[in-house]
Amino acid sequence: MKKNLMRLASAVAMAATLTTGGQAADKIDMKAQMAARDKGTVSVIITTRADSAFKDGGNAFSRPQTYITRKLGSGAKAARRIGELPLVVATVDAAALQALRDDPNVVSVMRNEFRKPYLFDTVKSTGAAIHHDAGFTGKGWNVAILDSGVDRTHPMFAGAMWAEACFSSATEQGGVTSKSFCKGGKSKGFGKNSGTNCPMDFTEHCFHGTHVAGIAAGRAVTLQDGQVLMGIAPEAQIVAVQVFSGVEGEACGEEEKTCIFA
Repeated sequence: MKKNLMRLASAVAMAATLTTGGQAADKIDMKAQMAARDKGTVSVIITTRADSAFKDGGNAFSRPQTYITRKLGSGAKAARRIGELPLVVATVDAAALQALRDDPNVVSVMRNEFRKPYLFDTVKSTGAAIHHDAGFTGKGWNVAILDSGVDRTHPMFAGAMWAEACFSSATEQGGVTSKSFCKGGKSKGFGKNSGTNCPMDFTEHCFHGTHVAGIAAGRAVTLQDGQVLMGIAPEAQIVAVQVFSGVEGEACGEEEKTCIFA
């Protein structure tokens, strides 16, 4: 599992180095630059390079937190690595952003911020039925849904749940206070029911993960009108991971009193 995550991170890192129209895109997210300029510091997610051909590149990838801390010194506050990935969360200033821009071992720097979940595509638009007819149904594969959790009692998920987890926070970030949806208000949880969707009475957006899981790997169900619905990979197993936190107040916008951010 760890090796697969590292390979995936490596692929993402290499993809981020591609150029558009012959010119390399700025590796520093514009929102991060603006926040550092306006507020003095900004919380960012730093992706380091997997290519050891660069000076100290192997260390930048295998021990990114140590690498970034040594590279930026006092310019990086509260630096911490994200799991086993070559990703580091840190609070930096404009000078540190420039140092990261000049460092060949740094692939990208994105602002670390809460984001709301949205969904615009449907199963039909993918033409999944063609692949089903060809025998590609996802059997033998697991699909991880990192979202607002999955309602395991829904008929589309009968026998489909392979593993579950929850990662949620009760913290304050950028003036936004959040509450954890994990059992007991903890920051993480594992096992049966840990990946259950956040409470629908908190916000209707808590159905989002269930919707996405249905699109990805929902079992075939027949509606009252006879229509049959199923996911893109209807025989795949689901790994449900609830990653959102609850937020109340102005951060949710003018039309909502409560919402979920990640």
